[in-house]
Amino acid sequence: MAMKLPTRSVGERKLTELILYITKLCADDPFFGSTKLNKILYFSDFLAYGNLGKAITGVAYQHLERGPAPTMLLPVRSRMIERGDLRLDSLMDPFGYEQKRPVALREADISLFETRQLQLVTQVKVALSKASATEASNISHREVGWKTTKMKETIPYASIFLSDEPLSRAEISFAQKKWAEMNADNHRKQRAS
Repeated sequence: MAMKLPTRSVGERKLTELILYITKLCADDPFFGSTKLNKILYFSDFLAYGNLGKAITGVAYQHLERGPAPTMLLPVRSRMIERGDLRLDSLMDPFGYEQKRPVALREADISLFETRQLQLVTQVKVALSKASATEASNISHREVGWKTTKMKETIPYASIFLSDEPLSRAEISFAQKKWAEMNADNHRKQRAS
């Protein structure tokens, strides 16, 4: 078993352990490779931010051609390989494309995570389980955070709350009702002063 070396930050340590956790979780997924790992990391972190109030790792994500990825992924992955925590296998996916498949060489330290965070990661894994790397990338390209940033720009976590879908009639009606209530309330306050 390789000796664990100290990492630079809590975010980097959590990213390291989450990579190992996801890699073990996806060991039987024929479509799992580096690209799909990036998408599971992205959706897990951003959905945790939106649904649980904070990201799992808190590391920054950047806009890349194939979709969002942690900005520190490559140096973290290199250190993991050097330490003997991870290896990358080159193989062909079911469609005949070369795949860089991460393989965990030790168990993840899941004590860094809350149960609900690990449950969310599992939900993301299940949601993307039948998706190829290309399909997972295409799904991430629909995210407003990816659409509104340029190559290598940081994708803000708060972008998880944004949508570019048109509002429904019910949403417009609700907003108009709230707007009218706010205006009426402000009007009453002005008359009272």
